[in-house]
Amino acid sequence: MFKFCLNLTTVLLVATVSHSTAMANEFKACIKYQRADYSWSHGYKITGFVVDGDDLNDIVGSYRYHSWNKYFVIPWQEGGYTALELNSYEDTPPDYEREYRDQGKRHWKLKNGWDWCY
Repeated sequence: MFKFCLNLTTVLLVATVSHSTAMANEFKACIKYQRADYSWSHGYKITGFVVDGDDLNDIVGSYRYHSWNKYFVIPWQEGGYTALELNSYEDTPPDYEREYRDQGKRHWKLKNGWDWCY
């Protein structure tokens, strides 16, 4: 049941951010995740969306995201998503690699664009 709800949430998330208005908020980005031994993975070329916390709460049906913040949301092909809380002064992913945390408090590095993604 949980997996079904997670997949349904992902479908709703992708459908909502795929709306024509949200397409302006679509970005190619490079991400890395922090491993258990505190080293960093190689870079992954992904596409994600910048979404207001209020909208993200509506999409996933919760109040876990701050309504005043923006989030960089990465929908995964296998189902689920990762939401990285951007800094209050950011409306887009940063041009240079910067560290963020996701909804599960895991550490990620994010930068705008696919150049130099390794």
